[in-house]
Amino acid sequence: AGFVANEGAGTLPLAGAIPDMTSTTESYIALQKLYLDKAQRDVTAVAARVSTLLRQLGKPVESIPLEEIRTFCRNIQYIRCQHYHSLEHEYSSEAQQRDSLIWSIEQPDSAGLVYPLLRAAQLFYSRHHTYPGQLDADLDTDIAALRSLLPPLLASLGLPPSAVSDDHLAEMCRFGAAELHPIAALIGGVASQEAIKLITHQFVPLNNTFLYNGISCTSVSLNL
Repeated sequence: AGFVANEGAGTLPLAGAIPDMTSTTESYIALQKLYLDKAQRDVTAVAARVSTLLRQLGKPVESIPLEEIRTFCRNIQYIRCQHYHSLEHEYSSEAQQRDSLIWSIEQPDSAGLVYPLLRAAQLFYSRHHTYPGQLDADLDTDIAALRSLLPPLLASLGLPPSAVSDDHLAEMCRFGAAELHPIAALIGGVASQEAIKLITHQFVPLNNTFLYNGISCTSVSLNL
């Protein structure tokens, strides 16, 4: 932040790589030298600020080597800061992060529609100690019971009553909390990929809630 506000004049450190372009050899080499020189100056400026901060914190200056600073500057364009919410926040009535959910549900064949259905199924389970549709004999009764839970839930999510149709409810009950092998494999693969991101500190993790619609083969990540 200190570099951006001062030496960077509102910009991040330059990576030093030239974007794809059409050029003569002479112009390309000259431009490449300009990029590399500017990138090196940015690294030097950032390194000076890092050293100052380390001294203020009482840490050895060499605790962050120059090569690590150079790598940071080269990749800073791809760094993202993710702000995650707890499940308690997501389930509270005070949660305000609903715009992404509303936008997702408005899209055709949206995976976002899975969210209110899953929340309704969890509420159903908390009251009946079984998931809707688990017992074939209770299918029609479960559909009606699940429908009765939707109005206050949809209102708390900022969604209109028409967001979930009777067909969606019937499909949720027909599903009956089954664990289909292809869906389980896909979700397991996504979870494994996210674990690798966190362990290796590479690539941007999914932010908050990931939903997959196996009927339309669509997925979405929502910050709820």
